[in-house]
Amino acid sequence: NLKSQATMKEYEDLALGFYDDSRVLAAIEENGLLIQQEKTAPEDPDLLKKLEENTYLIENKLYTMRYNQKYIVNLQFVSPYRQYHMVEQNGFQRGGTIRDLEQFYESEFYLLPQEEKGYPVWMDSREQSSIFYKNEQNIYGLGNIITLGVGVYQPVTRDFLGVLLLNIDLNVFSSDLKDYDAYEEGNTFLIGADGVLSWATPSIQAPSFPQGTGLYSQMLSNNQSVIRPSIDGEDILLAYER
Repeated sequence: NLKSQATMKEYEDLALGFYDDSRVLAAIEENGLLIQQEKTAPEDPDLLKKLEENTYLIENKLYTMRYNQKYIVNLQFVSPYRQYHMVEQNGFQRGGTIRDLEQFYESEFYLLPQEEKGYPVWMDSREQSSIFYKNEQNIYGLGNIITLGVGVYQPVTRDFLGVLLLNIDLNVFSSDLKDYDAYEEGNTFLIGADGVLSWATPSIQAPSFPQGTGLYSQMLSNNQSVIRPSIDGEDILLAYER
């Protein structure tokens, strides 16, 4: 679906734009050094002031990136030393948080963007709901989301600075799915590695996506196709595109 691809590219471009602010990248790099120095000089007022100034610069940047982006549920940056949240000019935190950083550092949300060396990567693992939370007090993690991650590197040395993360509401794809000709008489699905991510169901008479039939593995081995499988004794016309 070209419209879905355009939607994804819009968020990828937004994420890659994080590189455009050299002040923010410098603040991230400097904070890494300051956090290490803080261990030996925890009461140094100049160090703490600079750390606070850099942190506000980074977190307010995250907040302004979300401006007019109603489908972004949470936008964060995670360095090897700490996490940064969206913060308004008045210091009020928005979005969500990662409750267990140690768990996060071992997850694909941190490791996979590094493997991609700065290329945007979309992740739909069920682990999202045990990683990202609205706040520290919430029992349940963020749901109905897909996560975009980008590894961020120092422009000159290419030293790894951290991972930029966007948790995006799956409803962002709803209008894209309605563009298909079969929308009125069939069902359209957006499917990821962990199953159906989003779907449009205009008719309860139309079939839902079958489980355990091997169709998903067949889709992975082909870019696109139109097939006529028999599911539960019913002949189905199925068109798909990766």
